[in-house]
Amino acid sequence: KAAAARGRALAEARQSARWARLAEVAEAQGDTDSLADACRRIAEGSTFGAGKNSLWKRAGETARAAGRTFEAAEAFRLAGEPLLAGPLFLAAGRPLDAAKELERGGDLTGAADAWAKAGQEKTAAALLARDLEGKGDWAGAADAWARAEKWEKAALLYERTSQPVEAARAFRECGRLERAAALFQKAALREEAAATWEAAGKPETAAAIHAEIGDWEKATALYRSAGRYAEAALILQERNRFDEAVSLFLRA
Repeated sequence: KAAAARGRALAEARQSARWARLAEVAEAQGDTDSLADACRRIAEGSTFGAGKNSLWKRAGETARAAGRTFEAAEAFRLAGEPLLAGPLFLAAGRPLDAAKELERGGDLTGAADAWAKAGQEKTAAALLARDLEGKGDWAGAADAWARAEKWEKAALLYERTSQPVEAARAFRECGRLERAAALFQKAALREEAAATWEAAGKPETAAAIHAEIGDWEKATALYRSAGRYAEAALILQERNRFDEAVSLFLRA
């Protein structure tokens, strides 16, 4: 008789839209679905400020208890509880919503994971880089910025952590060629240094490096293109190519 009476009470509360009464009866009966429905309706009908957040939080808790994951995530979002909403959006197969909520809540690691699951690898890497910077992990942050293709930020951190080769390649990617070339030279990667100096519009510097490593043809060609005929002539003289050397000495 008690069970029948509770059933009638639930039906009457629904029909008359008495949501507080529905919540009371549903909670007494252990009807999680009805309780979730009632709490959501109460929250939707609320018009006041801070109290409304509490009602939406209660709606989220009851929806989660009823196994209604997406509905719970939405309720927690409306309650201003991004760190509760984020994991539920992820569990509901909504990684983009999860990423936004977790980022809003300051969980950058969780947000990065959600962005990665949403196929946004660069955004994920950028968030991870920010998180690692906040923790003082400069080397890890540099790698993460590189994965995000934020090359200048990566380059500066690679320099800070004494990784000249990685710094040089990152500076090259962001178009800071002279700085990249200087770092390649510092790291004794002379061929990469020469190519980068040439790309930076410094053929005479590139030519000097090619001469050091014994690439006479390339050195001569670069000196010619830079108008440095005497330097080109000296290389040709050393290689016993006297006629060409004489011609270049005269041009110089």
